[in-house]
Amino acid sequence: MIQEKTVFIVDDDEGFVESIEPFLKRKGYNTLIARNLESALRMLDKVQPDVIIVDLLLEDGEGTRLIKEAKAKGLGSY
Repeated sequence: MIQEKTVFIVDDDEGFVESIEPFLKRKGYNTLIARNLESALRMLDKVQPDVIIVDLLLEDGEGTRLIKEAKAKGLGSY
């Protein structure tokens, strides 16, 4: 059985999320979505995504903080 990969999308641009999420699902990926940094950081405590797509300039902070947190948790290689 092939394990599905999970893509974590962190972006406050609804148009971007609405365009990329269906594409990823059609390609067989599970998707998780956070619209801001605070919720993304909370979700990162509960999930281990295979890929993170993050907007670097979110309304409530910089996406680089999420990348640093993911790296500190040992998720993936960046």
